[in-house]
Amino acid sequence: MDRCKKVLSLAKKHDALKFQCHELNHQLHVASQIEIAKQRFVGFWESARKEQLKQSILLDVQNLRKKQTFIEGERTNALQAAGIIDQYYDWKLASIESEIENWMNRFDREKEEQDARFQKARATEKYWNELLQIHEQQVRDIGLLEIDLERWEEDAKFKVFCHRMATKLQAWWRGVMVRKGFGRFGTAGRNRGKKGKGKDKKAKKTRK
Repeated sequence: MDRCKKVLSLAKKHDALKFQCHELNHQLHVASQIEIAKQRFVGFWESARKEQLKQSILLDVQNLRKKQTFIEGERTNALQAAGIIDQYYDWKLASIESEIENWMNRFDREKEEQDARFQKARATEKYWNELLQIHEQQVRDIGLLEIDLERWEEDAKFKVFCHRMATKLQAWWRGVMVRKGFGRFGTAGRNRGKKGKGKDKKAKKTRK
């Protein structure tokens, strides 16, 4: 019995091993087929990649040629533009130099005219300063004359006042002399005056 069991177990193991071997063989066959298909695909892919790389290289070469042509055209245009710019700058520099020379000549001419005007203005200023000094001197003289005039007017007023006072004093003195009977204005004159008045009174009475 034990032997039968061992045989059965071994048979089962043998069957299992056969199944495993069959499975492994099938897997190996599938793997080999896959590898063959992969190799074929890789071959096709490699040829396609090479063709694609070749086409991309051709496209890059064409693009580079176009770019080189464009760059050469740009360089030619840049050289032409640089030549035109140089010509323009030469013309502009010449025109600026001419303008600077004209401005310098104009500046010199205007400077001479300005100097002449300044000299004339300085002469005029000197003349006006002299006139101002003369005017100030005349103002001072007029002030002194006004002071003298005021002093003379005060002197004239004082003389008039003195003359009036002297007249009043003289009249007062004559009155005193007449009243007191001294000197040429004494009693003789007073009596003579009274006699004349008496005669006049008598003449008036006779007329009546």
